[in-house]
Amino acid sequence: MTPDAFAGPDGDFTPDEVAAIQRFAGAAAVQRAVLTARREFERTHGELTLRLETLERTASMVDALLELATATEPPLPTDVAAAVAGGLDAVAALLDPGGRLIAAHPAVPLVAASPELARRAAADPGGVVHEAGTSHLYAVSITTAARAEGTILVVRRAPLDDDELAALRRAAHVLAALRVRQNALLQAYEELRTDLLTELLSSRRPLARPVRVLAEARRFPLDRQCVVVAVDGDAAIGRVVADAAGLLGGVGGRYDGVPVAVLPGDDPQAVVETLAARTRRVTGEAPRMCASDPAGAGEGALPEAFEAARHGLSLLRAAGSAHRCATTRDLALYRPLFDPQRSGDVRELLDAALRPLLDYEREHRIDLVGTVHVFLATGGNASQAARRLFIHPNTMTKRLERVARLLGDGWQEGVDGLRLRLALHLRSLGAEALGPDAAYDRAG
Repeated sequence: MTPDAFAGPDGDFTPDEVAAIQRFAGAAAVQRAVLTARREFERTHGELTLRLETLERTASMVDALLELATATEPPLPTDVAAAVAGGLDAVAALLDPGGRLIAAHPAVPLVAASPELARRAAADPGGVVHEAGTSHLYAVSITTAARAEGTILVVRRAPLDDDELAALRRAAHVLAALRVRQNALLQAYEELRTDLLTELLSSRRPLARPVRVLAEARRFPLDRQCVVVAVDGDAAIGRVVADAAGLLGGVGGRYDGVPVAVLPGDDPQAVVETLAARTRRVTGEAPRMCASDPAGAGEGALPEAFEAARHGLSLLRAAGSAHRCATTRDLALYRPLFDPQRSGDVRELLDAALRPLLDYEREHRIDLVGTVHVFLATGGNASQAARRLFIHPNTMTKRLERVARLLGDGWQEGVDGLRLRLALHLRSLGAEALGPDAAYDRAG
């Protein structure tokens, strides 16, 4: 700035005045530069502070996910969703590979499963799919080397910044590692379960140390009495029985071609009924089952218990029993009578004793087998049997006369009477009711 630039209303400024003005202008320029720099510093500081907060928040999210992924027990999906939601300050959800909602946090109606978004994310492993609208939706696939295991869905009013997007991708990598670990554990569990079941049912001596280690890893109680339950069914039933046994604190699967469960307990009837209820919940019906007497799991006594249960199952099958839970105690009377390799003998016994009555039932729709069963159960009291069957005493008399004509007058006596009672009892082991049938003609 030249001296000519300084001219007051009464003439030029003096040199001292010009110098003072120049010093003031310089100081003002410096102050302005300082203020500009301060504002820039505050802006940069704010951005850095906000970014550090974001990085700290997302780093805590990844740490929390890593802790869940390495925990002894598999994490709950809601815990995983809560960790992601907290790290990204958003609503987070986990979807299965089909795009169906597994868990969300917070559990608000804002989150809806999106199969299409999940498919788009699965088609771009490692990428983040973004849909903008009233809210911003982000989806990233949880992908292992084998397949897509699911999707992380994030919903937020404001868009995610670059650091948050990077953290979302890291979260997907951590959860993919978790799925790899879980899949490996499941495979190891299946192998462990099969090995333990085989050892339990094949060793007739106290279990060796390696087997006890297997049992401890499986948390199977070797110090308790156990019941062996043989089940009638195929490999699919075997898997259902194995899962049910695991939920009940035991071990199950297929052994020697038979679905079987080894369950802790000292009441065979209670054990088999509980297993049947679990199986029925999955399949809609319970197959034939036979439970052994309690035996010491670690003492080498389970192979004999398994043979007894399988023998009982063969007897139930031979007797035509369907969907029936029994125990070897129920069948103890018949074990010496029938060789499991000759189960046709049981069928022949039933056919010979009951065939005339069953043929008559099919032709006339009158429940003679049920009538005889109730009649004998009441000690041959026709009046009491009629009341239990809800029929008129005259009807009972007519039915008993028909029975006598079909089986002979001495049908209640001697060897024939014993064979008939035995056949009726074996048949009663089945699920088919022997009482009155509503479809039969009650007036017969």
